[in-house]
Amino acid sequence: MEKENYKVYPYRWIVLIGYMLITIAILIQWVAHASVARAAESYYAGQFNPASLYNIDLLASLYMIVYLIMCIPASYIIDKYGIRISLGIGAVITALAGMAKGIWIDIFLMQVILQFTLAVAQPFILNAITSLAVRWFPIRERGLASGIATLAQYIGLIIGIGVTPLMIVTDPSSIDYGHGFEKTFMIYGIASLTAGILALIMIKEKPPTPPGLERLEHQSFFKGFAEIMKKRDMIFLLILFLIGLGIFNAIFSLMDPIAGNIGAKDSDGLIGIFMIIGGIIGAVLIPLLSDKFRKRKLFLIICVIIMIPGMCGLSFIKYINPHDYKWEVISAPQDMSSMRTDIPHPDYIVNESGEFVFNYTLSIKGEVIDSRRVKYLAVD
Repeated sequence: MEKENYKVYPYRWIVLIGYMLITIAILIQWVAHASVARAAESYYAGQFNPASLYNIDLLASLYMIVYLIMCIPASYIIDKYGIRISLGIGAVITALAGMAKGIWIDIFLMQVILQFTLAVAQPFILNAITSLAVRWFPIRERGLASGIATLAQYIGLIIGIGVTPLMIVTDPSSIDYGHGFEKTFMIYGIASLTAGILALIMIKEKPPTPPGLERLEHQSFFKGFAEIMKKRDMIFLLILFLIGLGIFNAIFSLMDPIAGNIGAKDSDGLIGIFMIIGGIIGAVLIPLLSDKFRKRKLFLIICVIIMIPGMCGLSFIKYINPHDYKWEVISAPQDMSSMRTDIPHPDYIVNESGEFVFNYTLSIKGEVIDSRRVKYLAVD
């Protein structure tokens, strides 16, 4: 019997870099609007009702909703056809839809459609990391490879929530409030297009020979799925991920409204940035420790336990350090354009129906608002 050769190829790092690029791109597209939600509401003023479900928050929520639907089909394609096909699908969709978002940034309906399209691509990318690590990395490096891939997710998130507010005017007192979306999303679109092309070039299905003695055993996807759902530890693991990722995703999707709720006027993304910094440290440190001690479950439990104090702090900070809002209510001027010089930029308005509305409704594009629609202004 001929002995099979095993070899670890340096090209594995090129494959991982290609995967990281497309991961960063898809995650930027997820949170870019969410990080500046209040400014985005002003930018898209008049294209939707902020009080309805069809609003800015929908853009981030689509990623989670569609993931629930596409997770198993995407995993089936990864298992059946391999990472080259799966990541190829994700790369093409990310490249085209990301670029299209930059082109049609001023049309909210198009943003919803394209965000839905990007959400479809997400599981084809994120679900492939385990298969990529097994195909290209020896067992001693698989935890590290997964950790580095997770690091790419955090890099994408920190760009989306940290850089976006720097390129868009998020100060509600500025007359240019909400400006900068065209330039910002065109940059993100070009970056997504570039990342998609590079990923298609760099990512290969598998090396010429396996990276180690351990074989990637193939069995029916549905049979394998049924088998793992019978395992007690797998159910426990799913519950941990359900709690951890559910909380994390919810905070990121509503990051800017949460910041506004605790008194932050400016959309600076600081809540998300601090979470990401901790995530980056954990993405590097925990896989190294996990590989060293050959323990997975222990470190997953530790992560969930450490998360509890932070979540309690975010949940109750408003009660620990309440923000005292003192609103001055003034009559709206007949000529709304005069508010640029005569009065501060309003935080809230009261329209003719008596509705108390945040300044999302106000135009910040130089248009004069019909004073008949605005009765009072409330400024902090």
